This record gives sequence, structure tokens and C-alpha cells, in this order.
Amino acid sequence: MAKGMTPEERRRRRKRRERARRGVRERLFEQTRETVELPVVRGQRPAGMIKLSDALQQLFEPLRPGEMSPEALRSLATLTSMAWNLSLFPEEEQAQTLKTMSETLARSVPGGDVHVFRNIITSLVARKRELFPDDRRVVTATEVSGSGDTLRLDVAYAL
Repeated sequence: MAKGMTPEERRRRRKRRERARRGVRERLFEQTRETVELPVVRGQRPAGMIKLSDALQQLFEPLRPGEMSPEALRSLATLTSMAWNLSLFPEEEQAQTLKTMSETLARSVPGGDVHVFRNIITSLVARKRELFPDDRRVVTATEVSGSGDTLRLDVAYAL
């Protein structure tokens, strides 16, 4: 908490942050509901399942270089979401989808290497299967908010 703030100022600051978080979640929900033809879950995850934002962070943690900017975290969360969803494809479709995905990503990044993207995505898919083999949720959107030590990852998903 910020030094020199009165308890009332800290309470108001917490309330502002919570309102901002609710706004992010609402925006993600609405965006997902409008674009996805799957049942979108709002506010409640299936019993016994980890929060999807926590699951994605567990997947990309070995790739995380430490402190990250919101943009870098957004990119890593997007790449991890793509790998998560790829892991849900039937085996026979994964190789071609991985090839297309890697080529597209390499073209979108100056100096991007198809093999690097393919290796990263393949390792994330393997890690997802190892850590969350029965989790069939489809990531529909991710959003990063905050800055510095207060970066927050919100994830919308469909069942």
C-alpha cells in the first residue's frame, strides 16, 4: 500500500481498483459472448478446476524472464492461449494447425523464426497436457491490466 495514505484513502483506492477489474471482466465477457458460438461461462468456474488465468500463468512461467511489461505479458498470454487451444484439437489436425500458426507468427514479428515459434508452442502444448490433461475449456480472450508489481491477467473461456 502507498505510504502516507489514510485508511479512508486506501479504502477508496481499493474500491477503484475493484471497479476497474470488474470493468475488464465485463468487457471480456461481452466480447466473448458476441464472437464465440460456445456456452460462455460467467463468474463461476466448474467445481474443482483451477482459475484459467492461474493455469495459463503456470504454463508460461518457465518462459517468463522475470519482470515484464504489460505488452510482453499480453504477448506471452496470447501465445500460451493459442497453445492451450491447440492442445484441444484432435491429434490429426494439430500438426497442420501448428505449422500454420508458427508461420503466421513468424511473419508477424520482425526477424521471427518459424522453428522458434513451433518449439515454444509445442513445449506449451506438452506442458498443458502434463499439468491439465482433463481441462477442456477453450480460451476465448485474455486481457492484461495494471502495471509493475500489480499486473493482472484476466481470461474468458467457453466450455
